[in-house]
Amino acid sequence: MKKTFLLALLLAVVSIANAQEEIRTSSEVFQRKMDTHSWDKFLFDEVGGRASDMVTIFIDRPGEDHDQVLCTISTVDGWYAGLRGGGVFDAGQGASNGFGAGGSIVLGYSAYRFDWDISAGADLLTDPIKGKTYLGLNAFFEPKLNFYHWGRYDDKKMFIGPKIGLQECKDLDNSYFDNGNITIENDGNGRSMGFAYGLTFGFEKRYFFKPVRWGLSLSGHVYDTKYKYKTTVNDVVVQDDARSPMRFCVEATVFVKFGLNHKKVDNFSGKYSVADTYYKRH
Repeated sequence: MKKTFLLALLLAVVSIANAQEEIRTSSEVFQRKMDTHSWDKFLFDEVGGRASDMVTIFIDRPGEDHDQVLCTISTVDGWYAGLRGGGVFDAGQGASNGFGAGGSIVLGYSAYRFDWDISAGADLLTDPIKGKTYLGLNAFFEPKLNFYHWGRYDDKKMFIGPKIGLQECKDLDNSYFDNGNITIENDGNGRSMGFAYGLTFGFEKRYFFKPVRWGLSLSGHVYDTKYKYKTTVNDVVVQDDARSPMRFCVEATVFVKFGLNHKKVDNFSGKYSVADTYYKRH
């Protein structure tokens, strides 16, 4: 709908053209390289040479040395912010296994071949055996290789990349028992934050001429915990266990991203006049 409105607006601008003139429209995306024409170079200069979508109207004027070209572009790459959420499974030694949901806030940069994300979030997990629910925080850096593009405007892509960061785990809690004759005290560390690393794989769809993207991702990572548990009976230590076991976490998520420095430029309004849109035919 928005693309149709944009084309209608462009056509309205050139409605004074002679009926014998041929008007052609074209839509394309410049991402791999900035091999621009003389009539659109100044538009790309205005956005710093960034990859852009472009809609162009060519007005062919038979018998004249110049044709008229009206075009508008919208940047593709750049900074973005977004939200991500989905299902999580967390298991391993040192804490309860858990199923639940997770969500995160994402900030990053998107280009053609490479993207990267910085995320901060939390997982709300429930141990199905013990019936306990706990919260685990996390933060990750995720560079991505966009290894396959398809679609009319290269608007769909598959990506893969590593993830490195920190993951929090729920460990054993403290407990205390005293009946006057015997005192039992269990001293645990409650929760711990460990180094995490893994892999992310997914799909992303962006919209032509819009700063919105959405996608699906599947990721997994392993991380270490600081498991500690000490038991004393009447002030006598009967167990003193400290380990650093590995755990793993798998996530299936949906995400949406919004461009932060999305920019549109045209040559038929504002700074540029229609007179700037002529070029000599070869």
